[in-house]
Amino acid sequence: MSGRRLTANQVTGVGIDRSRSISFTVDGRAYQGFQGDTIASALIASGRIDCGPSMYLNRPRGVFAAGVEEPNALVRVKKRASTDVNESMLSATTVEIYEGLESEYLSGLGTLDPDTDHARYEYKHVHVDVLVVGAGPAGIAAAREAAKGGARTILLDERPTAGGSLLGASGEQIDGAAAEEWITATIQRLSSAEEFVYLPRTTAFGSYDANYVIAVETCAGGSKLAKAPRQRIWHVRAAQVILATGAHERPIVFANNDRPGIMLAGAVRQYLNQYAVAVGSRVVVATTNDAAYALVDELHAVGIEVAAVVDSRTLPGIAAQEVLERTGVTALLSSAVVDSAGDGQAGRISAVTVSGVDESGDLTGDARVIECDTLAVSGGFSPTVQLHTQRQGKVHWDYDVAGFVPTEPVEQQLTAGALNGSYSLREALTQGQTQVTWRRRVAGLPHP
Repeated sequence: MSGRRLTANQVTGVGIDRSRSISFTVDGRAYQGFQGDTIASALIASGRIDCGPSMYLNRPRGVFAAGVEEPNALVRVKKRASTDVNESMLSATTVEIYEGLESEYLSGLGTLDPDTDHARYEYKHVHVDVLVVGAGPAGIAAAREAAKGGARTILLDERPTAGGSLLGASGEQIDGAAAEEWITATIQRLSSAEEFVYLPRTTAFGSYDANYVIAVETCAGGSKLAKAPRQRIWHVRAAQVILATGAHERPIVFANNDRPGIMLAGAVRQYLNQYAVAVGSRVVVATTNDAAYALVDELHAVGIEVAAVVDSRTLPGIAAQEVLERTGVTALLSSAVVDSAGDGQAGRISAVTVSGVDESGDLTGDARVIECDTLAVSGGFSPTVQLHTQRQGKVHWDYDVAGFVPTEPVEQQLTAGALNGSYSLREALTQGQTQVTWRRRVAGLPHP
């Protein structure tokens, strides 16, 4: 079975507008999606998960992630206007579809368009009291607290929609409301304030001394209007910076781990909840941590079969055990996926081979084969510390997180949420609020 769009009765799809259908083409073939879809989510909803083959061996490849960490699904987007140029090597997981979009999948490197780019680009210099990078729960909480104190605040995020990890979750509650309602209401309330600016589709890529941060904004509709810019570079000097950049999920390595249909568990969850897309119909979940069990719970709730959970640990956490009891899904503990098989011309995964593992990581016992059309993998999470370390911020290896986390803040620059290895919603909200409370005591500092 291939991917499909779920009905609104099954999953709302917080990131799409089902009333606005959009037509686009990939590799010369016509597809349909909804407003808010990316190329990747719309294609998976249409039953296509494969993308350009591997560069050297021409092996089948498929969509692996749901954001900027996507390694496979790279596209060349054809220009929309005479002033534009073709854009090459964009991630299909981040390109929003629009009416008439034409793109093609790449195999390896793309080629720059030799034509002259006549599109308009802008730059802007601003001074703020508080700059918050990342509009997940920690970032939104931090921006809210800053605005309450009357601080001139900018909240920026690389995604078109605020929410971060909450976009890929279901059933979360904040302040007595559904998480998606809290996000929308909070951003709307903040945006009405005179001293607050929210910048979606904006990526901070440079962090320098004296809290000088550079970010690039992809302007919505920039290619639609001749007088509108395509991109805008923001030069921000801030009295205080809060980094709430989150974490990226890690893959799991095994033989033939590159087949279409093998995806990050968080990506499968995001396609399900943000885009109302079922990646497959029979899923195996392979994990080293408790986070993937939320996906098991949500797949079961919408009637998608979970064939098994393959967990390398001897015993999952209490919440994970409750999921297993509630859903009746079989868990293969002290086990790991060691190989996969493919089926069809696209090479989509058709089965996985599972073996027991001992404490030293050696294989034990007889292997077993489990049929599936999707394998969701989660090898833990790596906090996105790049902006912190770019400012010479120190990090240390946290054995509980199995990743590098900030050791201490840079001067007038603090960190919150998953960036600190704090993955619970409560911790993210609390850290965002706490950091801004600390900054209020120095709100009288002059602008840099």
